[in-house]
Amino acid sequence: MQTQNKVKPKIYNLKGDIKTFIPKKVMSQIQYLCTRIHDVEWSGILFYDTQGDIDNPSNFKIIIKHIFLMHKGSAGYTEYDYDEEVVGFRMDNPESLKWKIAHIHSHNNMKSYFSGTDMDELVENSEFHNYYLSIVVNNRNEIVGKIGFRGEGVDNTIYECNTGNGSQYKLSAATNKTIQFVYDCLRKEQLQLLQKVIIKMQKDNWQIQ
Repeated sequence: MQTQNKVKPKIYNLKGDIKTFIPKKVMSQIQYLCTRIHDVEWSGILFYDTQGDIDNPSNFKIIIKHIFLMHKGSAGYTEYDYDEEVVGFRMDNPESLKWKIAHIHSHNNMKSYFSGTDMDELVENSEFHNYYLSIVVNNRNEIVGKIGFRGEGVDNTIYECNTGNGSQYKLSAATNKTIQFVYDCLRKEQLQLLQKVIIKMQKDNWQIQ
C-alpha cells in the first residue's frame, strides 16, 4: 500500500523578532566547537528556557542554556538522531529536564543563513513542538536564529497555535491551509551586543585553545 506524501505547510514570516539571550558560557561553547571543528559542519542539541508566552512576542524571551554536540559532518551537511547519550546527560543534569530542546549547527566558513535544507528542518520538526528553535553559526561568530510553529486553520483566515503552557491563541493569515509561522530570533541590536561580548571574551582570554 502506498503512503501519501505530506504536504508542506506554507511558510508565513511574522513581523518582529524574538529576544534571544546567549550567555558567555554558551558563546564560549560555540567558539570552542567552531575552533576545533572548523573545516566541516557540526550540529547538536540546543537546550533553552523561556520567559513569557509566545502569543505576546514583545515580552517573550529565549535564554540559551547549553549545547550538546551530536555530530561532526561534512563540508556541507550534518545530521543526528536523539540517542541514549542525550538521555544520560539529562539524567545527570536534572535542571535540563525543565529546558526545551532546539537545534544548532554550523556553516563552518560559509555565511550563517537559513538554506533550503535548514528551513525544511525547521518546518519538519516544528510539527512535534509547540514552537521549535533553530540557530545557525559559523567560524566568524555570525549567528542567526528562527523559531517556527504550526497553525491549524479554523476558517479561511484564522489559525489556532499553541502557547506552550497548555492554552491556545489565534493568528490571522490569508490562506486556508496549515501554516508554518516563523519569527526571526536575533535582532540587529542583539547581534551587536554579542559582538561586544565576543570581543571582551577574547580580551579576557575566554576562548578555550
